[in-house]
Amino acid sequence: MADNQVSRTSRQAGQHVSAALLTAAVALTDGVWTNLGGINPVTVEVSGITNATVEIRVSNAQTQPLNTVHERQAGDTIKKDGVFIIDYPVEWIKARIPTYTSGTIDANLVGFMF
Repeated sequence: MADNQVSRTSRQAGQHVSAALLTAAVALTDGVWTNLGGINPVTVEVSGITNATVEIRVSNAQTQPLNTVHERQAGDTIKKDGVFIIDYPVEWIKARIPTYTSGTIDANLVGFMF
């Protein structure tokens, strides 16, 4: 799945959403906003960090912000691989790489709304 493409599927008790926020990123990037439509909680799994940092950014703007606009940071700056939880509703989310020396970085989002 390409960055910023959201997969939404209905399940018996709710809606499942998944999206690739970063795919094999090997440079600085502002990221691409993905519309969540308030689905929460969501998890973002970040992997492939060698020497870089990743930020999860969120916005409740009514329209999609420009990719060069970073809005609010959710949580701390990420310096190593892990799974991060956003447990409040947001309209837009993206992952950005503000510092990069090495690594092939992926950031994948999964959420389920009951």
